[in-house]
Amino acid sequence: MNPERCAGAIVGALFTRSAIVGLLALGGCDRSWDVLNRGALRRDLEQLCAMHGVTIRTSECRMIGATRDGACSAQLSREDIQRLVKGIGIVRADTLSEHDPVGLAARRMVTTCCSDSWTAEGVEIYSAFERPPSLRLANGTAFEHLVIAFRPQENEACLCASYAYG
Repeated sequence: MNPERCAGAIVGALFTRSAIVGLLALGGCDRSWDVLNRGALRRDLEQLCAMHGVTIRTSECRMIGATRDGACSAQLSREDIQRLVKGIGIVRADTLSEHDPVGLAARRMVTTCCSDSWTAEGVEIYSAFERPPSLRLANGTAFEHLVIAFRPQENEACLCASYAYG
């Protein structure tokens, strides 16, 4: 390796370590995980929706603790939701029995990712679980599951996703 490249690699490694140490000092692991990964979450959810004919602009994204779960807020129309239901193969989960495992998991995920207000009356909840092929992006990234909470009166949605392992 030539000296310039070697020096650049060392400076890059030191900067990366310094940046990580700085992030940890400012907000701990959860905050650092959020800062380092929410941009990728935003891009991945926007790409996933685009693959199914829906263009979204997310207004806010965040990772949930130091997990593989994250959520983004977005403006979606009823037509957008219908395209995603058809393209991804998601099911309406809020109409399932409170004892149905899919409905229960979807409601819990919405509460964890979005907030309790997203489980109120009038909010529709859609879900896809167990890593269906429709949740795989062109770059190989895949989501294990996706839950969408939708407020039809406001055309607001909270998209909650969990990245798949491997």
